[in-house]
Amino acid sequence: MQELFYYDGEFYENGDGLVHLEDRAFQMGDGIFEVLPVYDGKVFAMPQHVARYTKSMRDLVIPIVDPDEDMINVCQELINRSGIEFGQIYIQISRGQWQRQLNYPLQCFPHIAMTIRENLIDLDAQEQGIACSLEEDIRGLRCDLPTLNRIGNAIAMEAAYNKHCQNAVLYRKDTNQITEAANANFFIYREGILWTHPANNLILPGITREIILKELLPKLGITAVEKAVTPEFAYGAEEAFITATDIEIQPVIRLNNHKIGEGTPGPITKKILSAFQEYVDVELSKLHFGPKETEISEAVLANTSFKN
Repeated sequence: MQELFYYDGEFYENGDGLVHLEDRAFQMGDGIFEVLPVYDGKVFAMPQHVARYTKSMRDLVIPIVDPDEDMINVCQELINRSGIEFGQIYIQISRGQWQRQLNYPLQCFPHIAMTIRENLIDLDAQEQGIACSLEEDIRGLRCDLPTLNRIGNAIAMEAAYNKHCQNAVLYRKDTNQITEAANANFFIYREGILWTHPANNLILPGITREIILKELLPKLGITAVEKAVTPEFAYGAEEAFITATDIEIQPVIRLNNHKIGEGTPGPITKKILSAFQEYVDVELSKLHFGPKETEISEAVLANTSFKN
């Protein structure tokens, strides 16, 4: 089992793929990312992740040069070669290399980088819950795009860690409304209703969030409202949790100095987490990778090599 890297058609064991100094990802953060969860050697929710990746590329006017099928095949090849059964695949697309200028160069050709690493879900966080600090959301106004500009998220997370918290819940100072967590979507349960920020330009609409809202809650009979709430409203929540690809669902038991509910993971959060894990198992059981499915298309690997 080993970490594995893929850059512009070549596989690397040690991540030595070279990025040019004038790559726009390096100079401007001009590109997008996507994180795919790997369970039991299979990518979960691949169609949803591919759809978000495609939308992000189109919104940023970055040419899509790799068909969906080829992207899927390379992901499976990363899994096969690395031997990683439970982990995550990080995909990063750069607009490409060009001399520094703000407008989009028409001559650029996108660069694609992918890594696979082991990622074991933090069971302690799921069972015991986490503490979050409340931090000002200083990001821009297109948080719905998974761009490479993540400094606002990093500043918030560092502030949370310095306060001995595991994550940061962000709020917009001008409206006094909570948006999301530094690297996850945020939910609270209060007065029989599950509240979360609407999927607009101020949050990154997570795939886990989408599955909870569209697939799980209707079956569980839980009412959800997509509406921004204030920190004061959140302090009075009976339960709270965050969701993301690499953490699944983590109960939030403290926000700043305020205990959420009883200060322990609540029954609604536990019910949703259990339903999500069952949903993952069912969806994975539908995926069967045989020789044909794991064969990498000639279009992708015709010019690839493996370096160590």
